[in-house]
This record gives sequence, structure tokens and C-alpha cells, in this order.
Amino acid sequence: MLTVLIATALPALVLPWLGKRAQKPQERLFTNIAEGVHEEFISRLPDTAIPAYFLLAKVGSDNEHAAIASHTDIPVGIFRDTTLAVGGADDLTLPVAIALFGAAEETRKVAINSTVNEGDFLVADDNGYAKTLPTSGGGTAYVFGRALMAGAAGDVIEFDPTLPRPTAIPT
Repeated sequence: MLTVLIATALPALVLPWLGKRAQKPQERLFTNIAEGVHEEFISRLPDTAIPAYFLLAKVGSDNEHAAIASHTDIPVGIFRDTTLAVGGADDLTLPVAIALFGAAEETRKVAINSTVNEGDFLVADDNGYAKTLPTSGGGTAYVFGRALMAGAAGDVIEFDPTLPRPTAIPT
């Protein structure tokens, strides 16, 4: 008799409590700031106008900014945004996304400003575009990847990124 009483009374007491608990709204907190750990991408404010997608990025004027990389800079990644706003004016107040080289789990795209062949090692030119590692001229360039396809000036090509490494250019 006691087991029958417990078997019928217990669900009547517990089920309403479980139902209310399941319907309780869950509080969600979101934050959209560039602090802490990042996966593959970071956001930074641009130091200058970024006129095209897939240009090379470098560390900017401080830890909140990024700039377009030139041939003497160590590139950190690829700009995935431009500063061109609707209407054609540059907006330097909005953060831009940068796809990092060292955190890449996939191939990347980069804008080129000269002819590149499949398999070429890639370095920055003076305007943030990628080009083939020079075979002469002296100096040091930072190789950041290898072209997975050929292209001509103005193209966007796919490449396999690596951490940028200094490479001596023969004289």
C-alpha cells in the first residue's frame, strides 16, 4: 500500500517542478570585443585606407590598429575587409577583419599585382599585394606562403599560408 501511495504521489509532486524548471528562460550574455583568444581572425582599426579585399596586413600604430604591409614589413595576415563605405568614402572608424597566417587551418586568398605561377613562394610588394619571391636584387623578403594557382596582375589567387619567414634575396 505504501509503495502504491509513493508511486502515485511522487510524480504529482515532482513533475510540476520539472516543468517549471524546463520553461525557465536562460540568460545569455554576449560580448563583441577584441580581447582574449582568437581563432584564425582578429579585428583591428585601419591606420590608413584599405582600397581592396585580400591585401596583406601588418601590425599597425598600436595594438588596436593594422596597416597595409610593404616589402620590408612582416605581414601578419590578409585583410578580409576594405574601408570603402557605401558612397565611396573611406571609413577608418570601423574594425576590419584580418585572417592570420599563423592560425590558418585552411588555404587563403590574396590579391596579386604581377604574374604569379603555381608553386611560387609569395612575398609582399610595396602596396600590400602579393608577388613572387624575387630571384635577384638583394635584401630580405618575408615569405608567407606558396601559390596554389597561377594569376596575373589584378587577380585574387589561392595560396597555402605559413608563418612569415625572412628569406635572403640573391644579388
